[in-house]
Amino acid sequence: MKVAAVGFLSWNMNSTRRRHDGVMVVALALGLALGLGVMLGAAGCSDDDSGDPCESIPGSCDIAERTGCNGNVVQICTDNGAGCLVWVDTDPCPVGFACFGGSCVCDDECVPETNQCNGNTIQHCDETIEGCLFWQNGQDCADTDLSCDDTEDATCVEGAGCGNDILEPPEVCDGSDLAGEDCVSLGFGVGLLGCNNRCNGFDTRECSPSVFCGNSIIDTTEVCDGSELGGADCESQGFHGGELGCRTNCGAFDTSDCDGFCGDGGVNGPEQCDMNDVAEATCETLGFDEGSLTCDASCMYDTSACTGYCGDNIVTEPETCDGTAVGVMTCHDFGYPGGTLGCTPNCEDLDVSRCDSPWTVGACWISAPVPSITAAQNTTATVWGQVWISGLTDVQTGPDPDPLVMADVGVGPDGSDPSQDLTGWDWYPASPNTGFSHASEDEYQGEITLPSATGSPYDYAYRFSVNAGQTWTYCDRTDDTYTPSDAGHLDVTQ
Repeated sequence: MKVAAVGFLSWNMNSTRRRHDGVMVVALALGLALGLGVMLGAAGCSDDDSGDPCESIPGSCDIAERTGCNGNVVQICTDNGAGCLVWVDTDPCPVGFACFGGSCVCDDECVPETNQCNGNTIQHCDETIEGCLFWQNGQDCADTDLSCDDTEDATCVEGAGCGNDILEPPEVCDGSDLAGEDCVSLGFGVGLLGCNNRCNGFDTRECSPSVFCGNSIIDTTEVCDGSELGGADCESQGFHGGELGCRTNCGAFDTSDCDGFCGDGGVNGPEQCDMNDVAEATCETLGFDEGSLTCDASCMYDTSACTGYCGDNIVTEPETCDGTAVGVMTCHDFGYPGGTLGCTPNCEDLDVSRCDSPWTVGACWISAPVPSITAAQNTTATVWGQVWISGLTDVQTGPDPDPLVMADVGVGPDGSDPSQDLTGWDWYPASPNTGFSHASEDEYQGEITLPSATGSPYDYAYRFSVNAGQTWTYCDRTDDTYTPSDAGHLDVTQ
């Protein structure tokens, strides 16, 4: 039987291995002859090889001279000398080749005439004598303290490039600089995240898999899971609004449906500007005289390159003055005996309100209506008052306005003194009555708003200032010193 022949052959081989090589050859020949005779003489023998001991040998194969691949090494199916077929490694495929289908074939790794960075080494696309394309190592930039950068074409540059542990565009990572990412943030379990040698992707081989993603529970290694976002929203991620989601790997938030963020190049949300978009604003529209307006990292205007503004105490066009910078003019130039000349808040005009007044209120009084007013609450009433200022109101028969002269009409508690009660009185501005004509006095008119009827009755009075409101003279219905009993009487009805 065939089984007997194989068994005999196996015994014959084993029993002769400890003998001299010559004896072993004779025994082998005898074993082969006997085995062959048995097989040729056997009739109706079985083809069942299930008991063949060759099948238990590691790396066994079934067809002699058949070829295969072991990585990049070509294997051939060969008799192991004991009557069994096994895979035997031959030489590995040369550079530029890869083992495929049991033979070495061209493995074009690159495109002709291109370069790339492999870490800090420049690689060129080279060709073998067989015509296969492969990456050939060239200059090591580190030899000259430079770094390889293949943003456009692989070259050695200063302070940049893959391999310098500094993350620079367009790199995803660089050595130990992983852009704040780790295995967990990428959706894996715990482990050691790395960067590939071209700095264009992460090396996750040392990251363990996450087994809990998808259960809608934020587990230890997850940032989010399904609809469970841990209280986060688009705003907490730096966006202006929208709907936050979770990536399918549970390692990061999905912000694709979030709306606008500082740095997206468009002005949105609370931003004043965004990158190069300053929303048509200029240094001039922001109150400066000139310059270049830019946007800072927080999407607010950066006016550091703008120059000249109202309030910097420097007069630049189109300003007339600026703060304390009023040129060579003084209060004397405006006819005042002294004081400090100033500038209006908009830098358009000189301000004489702090100049020394040459005037004195000689007399003032309520001219109409007197002695009283009766009107409904929350309505208005016009009140007139006259003033005599020697050297001013008696210069001409019409109004003699002056920047230092101010007039108010007020309403306050019945029987109170407005010069003492500074909070109980409400004052309303009055202006010259252009229709009044008198040789010595000027008349002013103002409109009061009648308060609630609950506090009625009230007093009403006038006051005048000749130094732009620094001090006041209070006026009742007479031309003498103010007396509360001589104030105007106001009855307010519902």
